[in-house]
Amino acid sequence: MPLRHSYPAANPRSTYVEGEGIYTLAPLLQHHNIPLTDRKTNQMSASPSATTTTKNTKWVTHLALSADVILGQAKTENCVHEIDCTFDDSEGQVHKVALNCWARDVPEQGVYILVNIPFATHPLRLGLPDIGSLRQIPDELDGGEIGGVTLPSAPIFLTGTGVIHSISADRKSVVLKGLTYLNKTHQWQAWTLNSAFPDTPKYNMWMAPGARNLVSFDCTVIREAGDHTFDTALNRITLLGPAPAPLLQALGVVSPTSDDRAERIRQARAARQTRPETPPNPTEDKDSKEETAKGEVNTPKAPATVPRAVTPTPSQRKRGRHE
Repeated sequence: MPLRHSYPAANPRSTYVEGEGIYTLAPLLQHHNIPLTDRKTNQMSASPSATTTTKNTKWVTHLALSADVILGQAKTENCVHEIDCTFDDSEGQVHKVALNCWARDVPEQGVYILVNIPFATHPLRLGLPDIGSLRQIPDELDGGEIGGVTLPSAPIFLTGTGVIHSISADRKSVVLKGLTYLNKTHQWQAWTLNSAFPDTPKYNMWMAPGARNLVSFDCTVIREAGDHTFDTALNRITLLGPAPAPLLQALGVVSPTSDDRAERIRQARAARQTRPETPPNPTEDKDSKEETAKGEVNTPKAPATVPRAVTPTPSQRKRGRHE
């Protein structure tokens, strides 16, 4: 007999299993909320005392900003910094944006280069995932000295994945919407962009996909259009497929638009079913009857059918002697 049958349990929380002759640590594992594994199915079994946590909803949309940003004063709480920043667009407008980041030390004030930082427009906010993503421009090249050497100004570049909310009749301009994840504090934030192809020969043949589709795009900021929206120049757009229904509902894109193919098909079917019948024109009816009568007069009559003479069939019966 194996030794495990004769010795008591080594752990006071272990339990002896009848018929198995072994000790199990299941109560101890359940006490510490450690999931158990079934040897037969090799699957994790949930502990009765374990509680399930609800995960945050994740969306497929995203928006990132690349630009030169001037960092100002910061408000710090538990190493979380809320920094007031400004950046300039191609028309010289100054936009104030809040940058949220975690760092042991407050970043120095100055001009920094940001590349692909999560960006939202409701309100204007940047979520910096790592302080190492900041690249400070040296004081000799930041343009602070008049007449000094400076780096050339670069446009504000936006890239991301979003949903086409609406589209123009010529399919040259669209309204893009989406949600982007900033950080643990601000979670998912909304953004809206008005994008149009530049009026250049390169984009003469370019057309945007239909509404309610998921697209990947690149654009540059032209100006702020108000109501948490930017006017942008669309440099690239790629169709990814129809947007998921939960995403459309979260963005408020629930009503069918004029570009919805299914809605247009339903309208065509409804018009076909309710189409009124055109009453016949009496003049055309009279002309058709006269043409039919003329055709009957001009048509030669067929000769009358002559009945054929019926010849009696000779009898096959033999005559008798008395006949």
